[in-house]
Amino acid sequence: MDNEYLLNFLKEKNVATIKKKKHTYLTYYGLEQQDTYVLKDGIVKTSVILPDGREFNISYINTPDILWYYVKKKDS
Repeated sequence: MDNEYLLNFLKEKNVATIKKKKHTYLTYYGLEQQDTYVLKDGIVKTSVILPDGREFNISYINTPDILWYYVKKKDS
């Protein structure tokens, strides 16, 4: 993906920018939401909490990219 094209497109369309503080969550497992985020600057860590309480890091994203999350609650 051409990162500059994406960032310029968002700027031309006056898409709102949301700034998150360090160590802030975008989503939690089990939270029903359907959002799309675009990382413009910074680092996003994707991780899960294991049954024993340890955190397992899946990936780190540090370049402009589209982050799409669709999380559906498990049926009880």
